[in-house]
Amino acid sequence: MSSFRNPSHQLTFDEAVDVWLEWWSGTYKNRIAAKYDVNVWRLYEVRNGEVHPGSREVAEKIWVERGNKPIRKESLGPLFDSAFIAGSPEC
Repeated sequence: MSSFRNPSHQLTFDEAVDVWLEWWSGTYKNRIAAKYDVNVWRLYEVRNGEVHPGSREVAEKIWVERGNKPIRKESLGPLFDSAFIAGSPEC
């Protein structure tokens, strides 16, 4: 178990791809964050392209290869359709 004084895990590119796949599969963001021992906001850094740009495109390719429908560019899924997103007018 990590100490509170140690920084949390830093997501790798492959983990960022997995984060996208889990979001699209409907996994709760707090469970994804717990899986990788990161703060939920690290997931939003992936989503916004601040960390591991290009991970979404790789994830989309894997998503379709697994037999799923392509992800619409404007649709980020139910996990992002809330007032919890930084910068949304409801905040």
